Amino acid sequence: MVLTFFAGCIMQPKAPAERKIDAALERVSEVLAMSDRNAVAFEWKAISDPQIAGFIVYRGEPGMMLTQVGVTGSRFNTHYVDTKDLLEGHQYIYRISSFTADGRESDPSPNVTANTISKLEPVGIVAGVSNLPKTAKLIFRPHPNERVSGYRIERRDKRNSGWKAIETLKGRLNAEFIDTPLEDGTEYEYRVIVVSHDNLVSLPSETVRVTTKQRPPTVGGLTATTDRNGAIEISWKRLPNDGEGAYRLYASSRESGGYGVIDEVRAVSGAVEKFEKGAIERFYKVTFIDHDGLESALQDRGARGATLSEK
Repeated sequence: MVLTFFAGCIMQPKAPAERKIDAALERVSEVLAMSDRNAVAFEWKAISDPQIAGFIVYRGEPGMMLTQVGVTGSRFNTHYVDTKDLLEGHQYIYRISSFTADGRESDPSPNVTANTISKLEPVGIVAGVSNLPKTAKLIFRPHPNERVSGYRIERRDKRNSGWKAIETLKGRLNAEFIDTPLEDGTEYEYRVIVVSHDNLVSLPSETVRVTTKQRPPTVGGLTATTDRNGAIEISWKRLPNDGEGAYRLYASSRESGGYGVIDEVRAVSGAVEKFEKGAIERFYKVTFIDHDGLESALQDRGARGATLSEK
């Protein structure tokens, strides 16, 4: 709740330093209190007595003496907001009295109890889903407080580094977040902060660590033939459980670069590139692409293949 009351005039007069209780003055009555996180507002029944110069607000805690925390500047005031050093989720006792310009003060109003609103509780349960391709998933329990307007998601890429806000989810019931694209085989840390309709925030949730799926391992045992006419046979060592993926073949006319895709094959340990004329030199690299589309790294060096020269 956002309070839009104002504490009297801009220039606040001081109540007389020396004043005495005058029981004949009308007592402040029908006091109502409304609380926010760090403010308490009051309304009371108007007093028409022209002797009244303003009102004095007293505050204390249960079991403690009440002291003056505010003064209004007009007998026409009927509300006041206390924002002086209030704690969240705390109980306070108030009294309000009127005073005259010649130093008389009415009996105080009956005690009024006000409880400031507690800071929003953090999200209680947050879970992360790991081993997703280039993706991290967060799920958490929707906050029960209807003041909640959404959630701020924060991430840090390395432990002990700074937190960065990466997304704000709108709606109290919107309790799932997908973060993508991310680096393969990398750990990320996340936390969730609750946000209210009036832009108050909770403490962060517990930190959740999520690791993205690793790329497939580099294909090993790569060789290419140099003793055949019109063709080069490329061979490699198959990876375990490669039935749901494919091997992608790259070739170049030079070892140092310029590799392009020439074929994609499944569940095999070799392939053949054919040529119409001989005396061809080629360099090959092979990767594996799993069912999620993650591709292994290329070999550091290409395997040299060649055809025999035509006689």
